[in-house]
Amino acid sequence: MNLKPLGDHLILQPLSEEDRSGIALPESEKEKKSGKGEVIAVGPGRVLDNGNRLPMSIKVGDKIMYRSYAGDEIKSGEKKYLIISESDVLVKPRTQITEHRKCLLQKNLLLEFC
Repeated sequence: MNLKPLGDHLILQPLSEEDRSGIALPESEKEKKSGKGEVIAVGPGRVLDNGNRLPMSIKVGDKIMYRSYAGDEIKSGEKKYLIISESDVLVKPRTQITEHRKCLLQKNLLLEFC
């Protein structure tokens, strides 16, 4: 794909039902039909009033949950993508491992389950 999102927008590929195993939802959220997808491209971030750019907190490869009616659908070949704003992202995976957790993992005192 040769598209680069502008500002605080991102491009994602919606996930099918069988690809959604990474995010568990309560029954009340399933009724709202929140979308889930994998981020394909991210913009540079929003420009603040003082001229500084606020960097994006979403990265390429993140699997996210977004508002159900967010964004615009585009097609590239046979694939469908969504362009959404970062403010429409509801959940992203927690990937940061603190130094304390790294130490515990190295000493086998903390078990990580994938």
